[in-house]
Amino acid sequence: MLWRTDKMRTWTEKEMELLTRSMDKPKSELEKLFPDRSWISVKRRRNRLKKGIPYSKVEKRTWSREEEELLAKNIGRPRSELERLFPSRSWHSIKGKKERVKGEKKIEAGPVRKAEVGGKRQVDSEAVKACERFMDYNRTYWEKRKIHVKEEEERK
Repeated sequence: MLWRTDKMRTWTEKEMELLTRSMDKPKSELEKLFPDRSWISVKRRRNRLKKGIPYSKVEKRTWSREEEELLAKNIGRPRSELERLFPSRSWHSIKGKKERVKGEKKIEAGPVRKAEVGGKRQVDSEAVKACERFMDYNRTYWEKRKIHVKEEEERK
């Protein structure tokens, strides 16, 4: 059994049939049956088959808008519930999309948080102050750096 392969290979029909026939065999026997596959690859494929996810040569599918919205609403739920919500997706697919959705939310929020107060949007003053402090720090750092560089040039 390989630990790492140089490139990903698609599963052949013969390999899929062999795996479906030997789903309940222990790890040691599966390693002997698939010497060219890593254990992780065999395990993931077996788990997909157990869940009833059909085998297809093109496994990557784009997420629909409905799926993305459902994931965004249930982003804090445990793994088992997310897998039940998306039975046709692998856990790695769900996990990857979950991380991207979290990243998008952070970008949308930006450094300044806005709060709804009386129907009007107001800028969070603490966030603004934090941004200003950061910008002041950067400004002073670069000003000091310029002075330091000029002094070194004058010495030469």
